[in-house]
Amino acid sequence: MEISILHLSDLHITNRNGIYSDVHKNLLQDIKKQCQYLNHIIIVITGDVIDKANFDETFEVAKKFFQNLYEYIGDKVIGVEIVPGNHDKKQHSFDKHLVEVQRELREIPNIDTSDWEYHCVSYKKYIDLANTIRNIFNQNSMKIVDSSYVEAIDEQQFAIIFINLDTSWASYGGNEDKRKLRINLAQLSKLRDAYQSKRHSLSKPCITIMTAHHPLSWLKESDETFLSSWLFNSEYFNIDFYLSGHTHDRQIKSYFDTYKSYITLVTGIGWENKTADESNEFHRYSIYHLNLRTNSCEILIRKTCTDGSFDYDNDVLLTDLEKKDKRIYLPIKPFNCRPTLKIPVYRDNFLKSEYLFIDNTVIEKMKTISILFYDIMSHMKQFQAMHIQDFFVKYELYKRTEGTKKKEQIYKDYFYRNMDDSDVTNLFNQIANKKIIYENFLSYLRELCGIIVTRFKDSFPGIDHIRLHIRKNCRKKADTNPRKEIEVYTTFCQADAERISPRIRDIVYDSMIKLAYDNNCSFVYSHNKEYNPLLDLNDKYDNFITMAPKSTINTYRYKRDGKEYLRPYLASALSIKCNVDSNLLDILNYLNIQTFIFGLIYDYVDLFKIKMEDFIKEDIS
Repeated sequence: MEISILHLSDLHITNRNGIYSDVHKNLLQDIKKQCQYLNHIIIVITGDVIDKANFDETFEVAKKFFQNLYEYIGDKVIGVEIVPGNHDKKQHSFDKHLVEVQRELREIPNIDTSDWEYHCVSYKKYIDLANTIRNIFNQNSMKIVDSSYVEAIDEQQFAIIFINLDTSWASYGGNEDKRKLRINLAQLSKLRDAYQSKRHSLSKPCITIMTAHHPLSWLKESDETFLSSWLFNSEYFNIDFYLSGHTHDRQIKSYFDTYKSYITLVTGIGWENKTADESNEFHRYSIYHLNLRTNSCEILIRKTCTDGSFDYDNDVLLTDLEKKDKRIYLPIKPFNCRPTLKIPVYRDNFLKSEYLFIDNTVIEKMKTISILFYDIMSHMKQFQAMHIQDFFVKYELYKRTEGTKKKEQIYKDYFYRNMDDSDVTNLFNQIANKKIIYENFLSYLRELCGIIVTRFKDSFPGIDHIRLHIRKNCRKKADTNPRKEIEVYTTFCQADAERISPRIRDIVYDSMIKLAYDNNCSFVYSHNKEYNPLLDLNDKYDNFITMAPKSTINTYRYKRDGKEYLRPYLASALSIKCNVDSNLLDILNYLNIQTFIFGLIYDYVDLFKIKMEDFIKEDIS
């Protein structure tokens, strides 16, 4: 399920003869339009709801604004989260001394409960307004009693936990606050305990969002460093997003450490009338679409035009996809994305991994390969259909004798109606001359090799040379001792794009074939060079991938000296030389070219009920 967050900040609502400004009217109309197709909306308000803490004159106007917002989207809203800004705090002379003392401390402030309650008198009217706003959308909403609180919005498939942090308590307002704001350790500890309690009580995936009025960069450097360490730590806050305002601008930043990351999002409406020296003349708000199933966050930023209406903030859109869709796409949990392709590597007798990082060129290659796989598969299905027709001709099943007609019908039911039963199995077993089937199978394998190398050479101009060959298990007399037999894998089927078929050397089993078979995993030579018994490659090729799946249909069992051995009947290798596509084999390995190639082979073996042990012994090459 998707949840949308409507992020409002720095509304700075004022009383204009009992109504709010034209900016806010246009804002409401645009929110109504943008949210018409949304459901499950959470409103997040990151401070400065009214201007200059003028609650006596502006309270009812602010209330009216949110009542009108409720009329437009109230039936879609599932929660409202709110934190105070510096304009929501009533400046009192009696708490100025407390703030000044805390600002001068070198250590992180740790204000005791009594002093904090005394200080919170400045928030009394803000808290009244915050509860009023929340009650407009949900009369049963939890009552806020402090400027900071934790709340979980629990939906069917996942939950969002909000940690609402007060960064305005040590604020006087204006640019003189920058790098002077403090955090309160007692407040943080209270929020941490509440958050951890909420998180452990939920038996479902959670997204954690911290809201505050000020960006982190407005905190004193020591306080920002301390808070950041808590934001990354799963034992403290472990957040996924940090939402703030204050700067009346928009900003998107990602923060990373080794195992964790979070995204900071800033937005803001700002004052209706900008001063001449303000470079930011726009009013902005944002909508975030969160989908935990796809691990995606879509960021939609709206800003004002010269006529006061709102439109997309195109200045923040950089990629072609963002410009097309008018929004930014980010992963919610980047470390869950694994933006890499796993490359199997065998080291120190263990299967390990290296990683290829994904970029646009890798994605384009993957798309091309996917299309090629489909195209090759369709071609081989047609070639297989030709062999079915050839089967009837070569085994003279069109003769009109009574026995032949019966056989013909059983085979037709099997090939064309998928009616597989013991009768057709018996018929295949009774075929005395299997060489016809084996010859067709060999031609099928040659066609498969040919179509793969041809299509890949045509589709990837960076390939200088490409060859696919298939080997079979066999025993040969040793050159040094004719009485002794050795087990080798010899090539009986191959194709390259130049249609030249040079002899390929036999290789022993204790090589990359054994590595691939034992681990049931194809391996690329360039990552596993020590397992290549040939030591050097033909000058024509500089890399290859070895395939020898450990499947039942491809496993040959034999006993010697009372011990059972397992070997693959067939192994295959795709060799290439590229001038630019150096990672092509790694991508093919990730897309499981072994399963693709041998899946097509197995389909044919199963269709014509080929016994692999008999086939590899047949001299048909």
